[in-house]
Amino acid sequence: MSIYNFYNPQFTHIRLEDFIKDLFRNDLSKAVVLTESKTKGFIAPPIIANITQDGIYDIIANAVDGKIIAIDGATGKILWETSFSGTELYSSLAIGFFNADSIPGFFVNGGLDISPHIRESSQIMLNGKNGKVEYRADSGSFIYASPEVTDYNDDGFDDVLMNINASRTSVSYRRGITTQLYTFDFHRNTRNPIGGDLTGSNIACTFWIGDVDHDGKQDIISSTIKLVGRNNNNNNNNNYNNNVDRPSDLRIFRLKTAVPVNLQIKESAYMAPNYDGIFIGVPSGKISYKVTLTAP
Repeated sequence: MSIYNFYNPQFTHIRLEDFIKDLFRNDLSKAVVLTESKTKGFIAPPIIANITQDGIYDIIANAVDGKIIAIDGATGKILWETSFSGTELYSSLAIGFFNADSIPGFFVNGGLDISPHIRESSQIMLNGKNGKVEYRADSGSFIYASPEVTDYNDDGFDDVLMNINASRTSVSYRRGITTQLYTFDFHRNTRNPIGGDLTGSNIACTFWIGDVDHDGKQDIISSTIKLVGRNNNNNNNNNYNNNVDRPSDLRIFRLKTAVPVNLQIKESAYMAPNYDGIFIGVPSGKISYKVTLTAP
């Protein structure tokens, strides 16, 4: 992984036009290699956030081979690196203030096993200061949609919202795949469903949070698909073969909530409100923008 013109830690003078021109000239002299993965690369783009609290943006990225890496924006040195054995990471990181400190934490949904054999998912939350795992639960079948962040219960702590698809070992999976939207409240260490089961699987849809009908309450827009090529001839779990490149039956859902629209809602635009992937926020959800790094 490299970053263009990294010598300016605030990234204020990076121009996409200049970057593209240099690429066409095969000139990467202004790029600095920060770290590398010799196997499967990184999920782009990374998150830009100030986790060292020195006023200089730092870089946090997922490596597909099961690593999350934080890099000091002032020095280019690795701040921390957290690895997950037997796990691959295909979704982007979610960022928010999940605990009582002033440094944002990071949440990711990983895939257990190695592609193309991934069947189950693992939900992981890291402390942004040191990369320590503060929450992990293995739940649901494979999904690489990126989570969202909002203070859903208005308690001053950010919550993660994401779909969990029915596990391939569950009864509902054998009847027909469904997905369920959940909130993860790390402050109370709880996971709570929103609404009922939705038909189909959410494999890659990062949902949208906003106020569609302007009634002052949050709406959630999500979608599901049906995966064809599913082998369900017997009860041997190894014969389940969901073919993610052959989807059908697209469904779009609107979930109406009773949660008021206020400053706790994080922006759900691609790469944050300014479309630059930069997280700007303060604790307690006063004015805090969530970075969504996978297109909705």
